[in-house]
Amino acid sequence: MHKAFKIAEVSAGPVSGHDVYGFLLLARDGELWKVGRRMPDYLPPEWRVGQIIDVRMRYSGPDELKPDWQFVGCDHWEPMKANNPRAAVAKLFGSDVADRFVPLDDRSDG
Repeated sequence: MHKAFKIAEVSAGPVSGHDVYGFLLLARDGELWKVGRRMPDYLPPEWRVGQIIDVRMRYSGPDELKPDWQFVGCDHWEPMKANNPRAAVAKLFGSDVADRFVPLDDRSDG
């Protein structure tokens, strides 16, 4: 199973004095992650704002799927919470997607 994330933001340069660039990625369902990817100083980051990254999902518990950020070359990652996920989804994916948006916290399994 895979999930598509769209790049919302890219750091202007390496963060923390290393060759790691920071990225914010948002899925259509409002799931938001901050990740870091190592890039050589002489190359710009491969990932660009607006690009879709297809991330493999893996089980981190009996019923909990999480993105496998190592699969796409990330060195570190942390989940984030958008202040207004519907607005963030509308900005990146369009209002038609935002109109169908259901926050992850409001979903039921059955």
